[in-house]
Amino acid sequence: MAGSSVRLKDAKVCRIFFSSPFNGMEGEREELTKRYWPQIQSLCSSKGVQFVPVDMRWGITTQHASDCQTINICLREIDRSDLFIGFFGQRYGWQGENDEVLQQNFDVALPRYPWLQDHRKKSVTELEFLHGHLNNPGKIPACILFRDKAFDDTRRKEAEDKGDGRGIYKFSPETDLAVTLMDDLKLRVEATREKALDIHMSYATPEIGAKLMFNAIWKHLNEVLLKDVQPSEGLSWAEQEDQQQDVFCSVQTDFYRGGDVMIGKLNSYLAANESDKTLAVTGPPGSGKTAFLCNWIHQQCDVFDSETLLFYHFTGCSGTSSTILTILKRVVGNLLTFMAKNPKWKTIKDGVKVDDMTDHQLINKWNDLLVDLSSQGHKVIMIIDGINTVRQKTKAYKPLYWLPEKLPQNIHLIVSTQSNDEENLEELQQNRDCITLEVCELDTQDIRSLSKEILLVRGKELSPEQLERVVTAPSSRNPLFLRVVLEELCMFGRFRELDKKIDSLVTCESSNELFAEVIERLERDYNSTEIGVNIVEKVLSALVVSRCGLTEEELCSLVDIPSHIWSPLFYSVQSYLLSRNGFLSLAREEFKEAVLTKYLSEDASKVSAIKQQLNFFIGKQKSLVDCHAPVPRHFFTEIPWLAHEAQDRQSLLQIICTINNFEQLLLEDSYETMEHIQWLDLSQEQFIEKWDGVIDRFIADEYINAFEKFLKPNPVPKAANILSNLTIFLSSARMYLALEHFLLRMRRILEGSKESLNKDIWFDFYHNCIYRLACLYCETYNYQDSAALHQQILDACLTENQDDPTVITRVGNASHGLGTALIGLGKFEEAEKMALKSIETLKKNPDKSGLEADEASSLSMIAESYSKRGEYETAVEYALHSLEGQLSIQTSYTCTNLGIYYRRLENYAEAERVYERAMKIKEKILGWYHEDVAIGCLNMSNLMRDKEDYSTAVEWAQKGLDIFKKIGHWDNVIARNSKENLLLLYVMLYTQGKNYLDDGIDLYWDVVDNLVERDERHLGIPFVHDSYMRYLFNQKKYDDVIRIATTFMSCPQMRSSMMYCFLHHIDLNINRDTKVQRLDEQSLDAGLQLYPGDRWLVNLKVTHSLVPSRDLQGVLEVMEKFLSSFEDAENIDRCKSLVLEVQGICEGAQWIEGALGLLEHYNEGRLTNCEDILRNLAVLYHSSKEWHKSLECFKAAALLNPDAWVLQEKSAILHLMLGEVEEGRKIADAMETKWSRDDDVMAKVKQIRNIAEQAENPDE
Repeated sequence: MAGSSVRLKDAKVCRIFFSSPFNGMEGEREELTKRYWPQIQSLCSSKGVQFVPVDMRWGITTQHASDCQTINICLREIDRSDLFIGFFGQRYGWQGENDEVLQQNFDVALPRYPWLQDHRKKSVTELEFLHGHLNNPGKIPACILFRDKAFDDTRRKEAEDKGDGRGIYKFSPETDLAVTLMDDLKLRVEATREKALDIHMSYATPEIGAKLMFNAIWKHLNEVLLKDVQPSEGLSWAEQEDQQQDVFCSVQTDFYRGGDVMIGKLNSYLAANESDKTLAVTGPPGSGKTAFLCNWIHQQCDVFDSETLLFYHFTGCSGTSSTILTILKRVVGNLLTFMAKNPKWKTIKDGVKVDDMTDHQLINKWNDLLVDLSSQGHKVIMIIDGINTVRQKTKAYKPLYWLPEKLPQNIHLIVSTQSNDEENLEELQQNRDCITLEVCELDTQDIRSLSKEILLVRGKELSPEQLERVVTAPSSRNPLFLRVVLEELCMFGRFRELDKKIDSLVTCESSNELFAEVIERLERDYNSTEIGVNIVEKVLSALVVSRCGLTEEELCSLVDIPSHIWSPLFYSVQSYLLSRNGFLSLAREEFKEAVLTKYLSEDASKVSAIKQQLNFFIGKQKSLVDCHAPVPRHFFTEIPWLAHEAQDRQSLLQIICTINNFEQLLLEDSYETMEHIQWLDLSQEQFIEKWDGVIDRFIADEYINAFEKFLKPNPVPKAANILSNLTIFLSSARMYLALEHFLLRMRRILEGSKESLNKDIWFDFYHNCIYRLACLYCETYNYQDSAALHQQILDACLTENQDDPTVITRVGNASHGLGTALIGLGKFEEAEKMALKSIETLKKNPDKSGLEADEASSLSMIAESYSKRGEYETAVEYALHSLEGQLSIQTSYTCTNLGIYYRRLENYAEAERVYERAMKIKEKILGWYHEDVAIGCLNMSNLMRDKEDYSTAVEWAQKGLDIFKKIGHWDNVIARNSKENLLLLYVMLYTQGKNYLDDGIDLYWDVVDNLVERDERHLGIPFVHDSYMRYLFNQKKYDDVIRIATTFMSCPQMRSSMMYCFLHHIDLNINRDTKVQRLDEQSLDAGLQLYPGDRWLVNLKVTHSLVPSRDLQGVLEVMEKFLSSFEDAENIDRCKSLVLEVQGICEGAQWIEGALGLLEHYNEGRLTNCEDILRNLAVLYHSSKEWHKSLECFKAAALLNPDAWVLQEKSAILHLMLGEVEEGRKIADAMETKWSRDDDVMAKVKQIRNIAEQAENPDE
């Protein structure tokens, strides 16, 4: 069959056209539908291809029949089809040169199919035969059959006997002319037998005819069309993405009209060799940016030599093509594939698993590969279209962080975006100094020529006046707008109303508004009364809410639309659809927006549409599983995504907790799986409960299935594999509680079934489980159990072949793990021995890959062991040694530890240097927004705090916390501790006169709330909370002070005497009218019991309780407890200070007796012969007119301080008052002798003598 196609027209769709008259052929069609189409469907599905039977048996809709579209639609369906199957009975079909409606159908179809002019007397079915086979035999694989006349005669006779007019009609030729035309058709078909798949001129019955058709189809599919077709499951992810991108690029080439000017500008950019600058192609929506780039690619793709790589990526290509991860995987994968063709890099792809790399690893790999290519003189041109639609992971990342900033020699990067994409354009123009190429609007000449060309292809023409209205419309300068207007006019069938139609279209102010008009037209034309529902709404809504598009079969089943309704609608919207690997989706963002606005503007309506699609896919999956048919790969990502979008927690939970769904979802995108679980807000305990049930049911089912088949049940291998995959995910998700649970369960299963597995398989499963459990325990600070498990592995390996590379690796890793655990246990010398053993063991492994990193890791561990012993110089030596020759994330960790060692040695300059190196490595490998980079920032903050550079320390701490917040780790333990450390820095700055405390108040309460919620108050920093409490007290924010005090005073590690003081003060002075009832443990007495040595508490107790109650004994007891609370309890100065303070309180309360009793007590005890006490006693006795006691105290004080003339003066005067004149004169004489040159003293001496003289001569 020379000339026939050997490939499917659409790589993922097999479309077969079945042609026959409508009447009399029901038996064949029913047999095909029920018996053979399911078999064909199964065959196609096994190859990853969608089977679409095109069956126009129900005719065309009433609307399209009236619009005379029947012939046009039928022939266009044949154009899309891969096989043509035609079969006739005795009826010839709709025919007649004088049939006005039929001839109008010819008129409508003629512009597309001019050959119809010579066949106006033929039936519609023969026209299908002509187009599907006879006009060009062999072009389309064809199978044509004619039924034996005897069968029709028998059926007609049966109908005559029954008086069945309808039956007679079905099995009788229409006219003698019809018989003649049928006979002529048979002759022409018979003549093409050699160019057809099969021709049968007289099959006996409908059953035989259907079987013959099926045999021809089956043979051609297996031997030709599907022979070399790889199922989509057989194609790699990269191959599928590349295929979709190529199809998209090809489809877009005819959308552009910009002349050679734009292409010339792009070529000039490449020729100028300004490769260090990105080129940004910009323009408004619909201006033709994508079409321009596709046309340039189409022109250039065959020009470049083998030394040049042209890579292109269109973000509008598929549902996943706008993700950063997809772009990065594609570009790195293409670069590696290109380089692998060169002998210099033939092994470059070895060991590189792009699918397993994170976005930051891919970014770094991308940059490294570009440097390598540039250094070898290769040229690389990378085009990324539509960066404005790229889905940023989070707003935490700076714009375009994923794009290379510095481009090496001969490396070119071209991006496109909309002119209103302010954020990305600011980054490109201001920070990257990019070159901008603006896609120009169409000029009048372009509009006119493009309009005529589009109309000519469609066999249409506008009058000069009508064309001018289109050309001069302001919005027509936008290529998308113009094309849509012209497409709409070409489909408009009422010539007399054409002017009105033109006006309604060109007056639209935007493409979005124009698409709204398109949707209204679709509803008028295609909402068939046969269906009774708004089928346009159903179809467009289904497409707009789908993630990656729908196959035609899925779409038609979902909205329950028959093929004769779907076909005309499809053709009407075909130019607005993308077809990629058999999946249909809306091609234009503007069209999507119009659909969303019209049908799904309310959240409820959108969710309803998503749920309908979700339920459809769930039901479809169940039916496929029930009949053991393969489930299409996209189901496993589409279903959970739809459940998430529909906020259907129950369905998503069911998916997450189904083994096959979960494992497939992990294969497709483990990061998305994490996002689903986070959204479900599923606690680890709940996750454990759900998955325990899943595993239980799986094991039970395995036993039941085995018993039913009379086999020995052995669910262990599958269960172990399921648990292994599950725990790998839990580890990456850091769900440590669940991880431990399922590792332990895996261990129990394996330990209970050692005899049921191959020894080597069991050993690998079991010891991998034990090793991962040991590493988990070390990660969670359970060093004892970690060490025991690592030792268990080492002991088990003693019985194995010590030269086996697997055993060598196992011993080396377990030795290293044991060393890490021993450091945690404080067994530093043993840890060092294990690290050395790890190095020595791994060197024996024939596979040296990773040896350098492993050795560096062990050396770093030895350094840490010396650090823990306080031997920082030795720790530095090992840390430096571990850094030799490596540049990896481990390098950064070693640098971090080295910085800590230098800090302990107070070598801050070296600490800062290695910290900075660690930061650069982490940022390069992990990107800025990563937890490890945040920790690096906090290390820098701690270093600056050690240097007492608190302002810089604050800056680094804020950077670290900013990262934690933006990556969603705001509440993890490191972030929580770092918040409090930042508050400590604020407090330190406050002591230097810089008030950051107000700025930190929200952060402070966040810290307090976290400590309370997690019952971790004991982990707070007391100084921070006391400082904030004191600050808020000074700010008179008493409610906040009470909140802090009552929050922490019940926590021994956090409470302070200040809390009791503040509470007492506030209750006494601020809340005295409300009379707040505090708990006993919040009272001043409770505070004194805890802090008897606190001066403020003693002061408050004495002032507000003991003195007012004149309780001298109580005062003395409190004071003694205060003094006894200090190690130097006999400290005279502290005692004296306290006594004098309390004396002042007593005097202030007018309690002189108390003051005297206090001073007398201490004068006779702790403070005997204390000048200050004696002085104060003398004064108090004097005020009490106890002159003798006062004199004694003054004289005793004067003996202690003979240079204090005041004491001499007071003593002299008291002698005189007691009548002891001579004693008074003697003191005056002694004062004159000692201080004769001191005028003040001499004045006092004179005064004393005058008083003495008056005492002796009172009469004078």
